[in-house]
Amino acid sequence: MTAERTHMTREEVLEAIRANRTVKNADLKGLDLKGADLHLGRFHGCCLDGARFAGIRLEKTGFKDCTFKGAVFDGCSFTDMLLRRMDFSGASFLKAYFLRCHCSGSSFAGADFEGAKVHWTFLDKTSLAGARFHKAGFLKSVCLEADCSGADFHGAHLERVTFRKANMDGSLLRGAEFDHVNLSAAKLAGHDFSGQKLRSVNFSGADLAGADFSGADVSTCVFQGATLTGAKLMQITAQKCMFSEAKLDGSRGSEGDFGMSYFGAADLSRSDFRKARFRGARFEKAKILDAAFMDSDCYNCDMSHADLSGSDFSRANLFLACVHGVKDEKTRFDGANTLYLRKPDADMAAAEGFQAPA
Repeated sequence: MTAERTHMTREEVLEAIRANRTVKNADLKGLDLKGADLHLGRFHGCCLDGARFAGIRLEKTGFKDCTFKGAVFDGCSFTDMLLRRMDFSGASFLKAYFLRCHCSGSSFAGADFEGAKVHWTFLDKTSLAGARFHKAGFLKSVCLEADCSGADFHGAHLERVTFRKANMDGSLLRGAEFDHVNLSAAKLAGHDFSGQKLRSVNFSGADLAGADFSGADVSTCVFQGATLTGAKLMQITAQKCMFSEAKLDGSRGSEGDFGMSYFGAADLSRSDFRKARFRGARFEKAKILDAAFMDSDCYNCDMSHADLSGSDFSRANLFLACVHGVKDEKTRFDGANTLYLRKPDADMAAAEGFQAPA
């Protein structure tokens, strides 16, 4: 049974803090604490819904089992604060600053973080659903398994942040800056990244089915084991990327630049990469069935043991390409440049098939 909360005035709260008493089970709904000194204050089981904390520096202030629905923290600074499993839904954090805070399991659904800075902060398993992060700055923070559905990150700067296994359904990421962000195993199907520059982003195991990367620069990003089925990769710049074991079936990457990227054991079946550039790329054991690679530049590509059955490489540049051990049933090479093509090597095949005597 929940204890009945008692109403307290601003002065009563400050007097309790000065007397080193815990403010317990108090009804502080809508209380104006703007500019108050809450240093060393302790709040337990209090309702602070709609309370106004604007401009306060919160450090060494303790909150436990409190609610802050619709509270105003504009311009506040939070340093080394423990804010776990509390409700901040609909709260305002305009230009607030978080440093080394622990907010695990809390709800910030519908909260407004416009212009806020979130540095070295744990937001794992939090609800950020529908929250606004316009022009917010994240640095070295953790949003592991967070619910970011419907969140708006337009104009946000995300640097060395992890969103691993986060739910990003319906979130707005256009216009955000990505720098060494971990989005592995995140739900990003259908997201629009077109025209954006993504620096060293980790998309390993992410669901990117139907995502739009057309015209984007994703060089050095990791897509290992990611699902890119039906993704739009037209005119993308994806140099030195990792696509090993990725599902790219049905994707469209015409005129894209995939130089020096790795597609080992990836599935590119029924994909369209006409006029794309793959100079120095590697496709060992890749599945490339019924794909369109007409007029593509595959200079010095390694396709060892890839399955190219039914694909069309007409007029492709295969200069110095390696096709050792490939399957090329019904594959077309009409007008392709096969000068110095590295064909199947019998000695290599014998070595690969060698089995030591029992």
